[in-house]
Amino acid sequence: MALMQELYSTPASRLDSFVAQWLQPHREWKEEVLDAVRTVEEFLRQEHFQGKRGLDQDVRVLKVVKGLLFPTPSHPLRSM
Repeated sequence: MALMQELYSTPASRLDSFVAQWLQPHREWKEEVLDAVRTVEEFLRQEHFQGKRGLDQDVRVLKVVKGLLFPTPSHPLRSM
């Protein structure tokens, strides 16, 4: 709730900064996601998708988006 109140009280001139700080994924999060994607890809290539049914093409991550932000003790919400 506090985040929504802060959004509504943010002047239009600071909205870009607000979005960058609170709504866009951070570098560490993106790196964790890409590492997880690589792990899954490696597993699928080695264990399940070999030969004719395999992943013979290069696999790429086209887009990574952050859906929701749930604070946890190890990843609390940052204050502005």
